[in-house]
Amino acid sequence: MSFRLRALAATPTCPKHPKDELDTFCIPCGERVCESCRGKHQGHEWLRMKRLVQMVRENEKTRCKELTEMVKQIKSSKIATSRQREKEKIRRVQRDLKSMVDDIAEMMVSMVDGEDGEGQTDIPEETRKLELMLDFFKNHLREADGNVIMEMEEEFYKKKEILSSLQTTAWGVKFVEGTSSRNTLQHMFGRVVKEDTSDQVGTSDVKVNVISYFTHVDDSAFIRSIRTISNTEAWITRYKIHQTDKVDSTGAVIQERKLPTSFDDFIIEDNNDIVYTHFGDKMIRRCSSSSGTVSDVISTAPLHPVGICRSHDGGMMVVLCSCDIPQITSESYGQVYHIDNTGGIINKYTCAEGNKDKLFICPGKIAQNINLDLCVVDIVDKEFRSRLVVISVTSDLRFTYTGQPALKEKFSCKDVTCDRHGRILLADLHNHAVHLLREDGHFLQYVLTKQSPFWAPQSLGLHDDTMWVGCSKGVVRVYKYSDRQ
Repeated sequence: MSFRLRALAATPTCPKHPKDELDTFCIPCGERVCESCRGKHQGHEWLRMKRLVQMVRENEKTRCKELTEMVKQIKSSKIATSRQREKEKIRRVQRDLKSMVDDIAEMMVSMVDGEDGEGQTDIPEETRKLELMLDFFKNHLREADGNVIMEMEEEFYKKKEILSSLQTTAWGVKFVEGTSSRNTLQHMFGRVVKEDTSDQVGTSDVKVNVISYFTHVDDSAFIRSIRTISNTEAWITRYKIHQTDKVDSTGAVIQERKLPTSFDDFIIEDNNDIVYTHFGDKMIRRCSSSSGTVSDVISTAPLHPVGICRSHDGGMMVVLCSCDIPQITSESYGQVYHIDNTGGIINKYTCAEGNKDKLFICPGKIAQNINLDLCVVDIVDKEFRSRLVVISVTSDLRFTYTGQPALKEKFSCKDVTCDRHGRILLADLHNHAVHLLREDGHFLQYVLTKQSPFWAPQSLGLHDDTMWVGCSKGVVRVYKYSDRQ
């Protein structure tokens, strides 16, 4: 900002009232106003321009002192220091990633050439030598000395061996789908977040208001899974029913998709194919949207597939368990498979990195957060007590959550989802509540508590600012989810 001294400067006019001059200063608002605008500043203390100018000139030293102190405060500000520190972190990660990429590339190049250069073949040089030999046999063979011919014959057989080795030991580079995605790199960099520097760290201002509620088809079964499409549409599945239905927020059925058997959980792919888990058959299957035919994606034997969600790289995260809940023992365990759309396994999660202890006992539903963390509902005993286990994509255990101490009933988490700010929502069946956690596991609030006798939240779906809650007796409730930070 620059200031210029101007002789005989004219008083500026009001942008809203061009005929009126800005000759009055509103002290509480700290702005110049015209005569017409003063009505909006009724009751405010004000000064005419001439009086204000006189006061400023009389308080020149005081104002200079105030400005000097402001400059000192800005220079010593924790926020300014913090901003510089955070920018340095970003640049450091950038340098580290570049260096890491260079090192990996050089290592792979040396592997393709042969370990420590052994067995390395200079393709252009070998080609040149073969062309010289060809010229010899074409043009100089008849007049060549016998010893030279013998040497050339030996070299010829060596070249044949080199050619054979090149044909049988070709090296190829295999890229694991999704591991170099933009999301993964963003996770390595971190996220820029607005930190609360007040005393209210950990509080939340999430509010929900009911939009509609309805009973889906009938009250014969609870709502097992919800997959939101938009703020006004979702796919809904009831317990032990052989189909999933697309409905709007009033409950009107838009489309029905029948499957040959009941299923445990499902996702809708971009082409509208349904990929679903079948606990009993230990299979993940796909139902084509065009033909209705069902095909196997992958067998999960000896484990049973339960929950499934879309992964941020376009593949799937699938939860597997060794037994059903009534058969839980100390030997029970679970896994998470990260698979691509064809069933290829990208990664498996069983134990935390560097730790032989199992991560899961009898896992169920799963969601992937925006920071790529995997949020897994884990049943810990036959009484349906549960916990939330959150791990990173590098198998680090982030935290576990077992509810709040003041809960009246045992914590029985049935579903998990994440909002666009990375906060985690949990459907707690027995306490008739939806818990909201920060992405590091810090409890923020109960977003919802008991809404009706048949509320009992079993499943969650979230799309932007609309939250769907599936309950017992086929009840679905749709809420406006206000999550501004």
